[in-house]
Amino acid sequence: MASSRANWDEATTKIFLDLCIVEKNQLNWSNKCLTKLGWQQVYRNFKQRTGLILGSKQLQNKWSTMRRSFMNWRDLQVQSGLDCDKHTDGVAADSTFWATDEGTSTAKPPPFLDELYMLFGHTTQDRGTLLTTGGVRVATPSMGTEDTPADILEDYVRKLSQTIAMRSQKRLSCEQEELDLAMWILEEDGIDEGSDLYCMVIYLCKNVVNRRDFIKMKTKESRLHWIQFNWERENK
Repeated sequence: MASSRANWDEATTKIFLDLCIVEKNQLNWSNKCLTKLGWQQVYRNFKQRTGLILGSKQLQNKWSTMRRSFMNWRDLQVQSGLDCDKHTDGVAADSTFWATDEGTSTAKPPPFLDELYMLFGHTTQDRGTLLTTGGVRVATPSMGTEDTPADILEDYVRKLSQTIAMRSQKRLSCEQEELDLAMWILEEDGIDEGSDLYCMVIYLCKNVVNRRDFIKMKTKESRLHWIQFNWERENK
């Protein structure tokens, strides 16, 4: 039986993070958070994977809490005078640091650190100071000869090619994502799979203009009127 209460145990949190990472990799990402389409995909897949029926506010609150925890921890990594707490693997400092800074005397890394870096850290270069066995060190570029203009150009072209390839892949999957979103909307409206209305929408949404018009509609009533109107027009 589905539950409307969030039980953020380790398994549930991992599922939520993995779903968010998938949407970010699909480029359903705007600035520092998921796009509307990205969130809709997460809501739907989270419900299917966990059986929990949570509102958008509950999932977004969890997102905000994890991001805040990660960013606070990351900020500590770039502070001077810090060391590694051998018992917690967190950040430790003498009393003079904590006397001028709010918080506890240690700052243990948040759970699922790798996943949080994928969502909020962009690249490993964003890690600032790194905790090592010997303590804290500042992340530095790999040692070696300086890049030549040719190396820089080659790197730029490689990254540009990767971006173009990702966008091409996204265009190919965009139609299926929009169809999936239309099906999700039908489910939320309580329209049974296989019913006449359901089949009408599948047929009408094969057209990209129809599909996007349907997705943008705000209310169930407007969508039902749209289905009837366009079905009658299609069959005149």
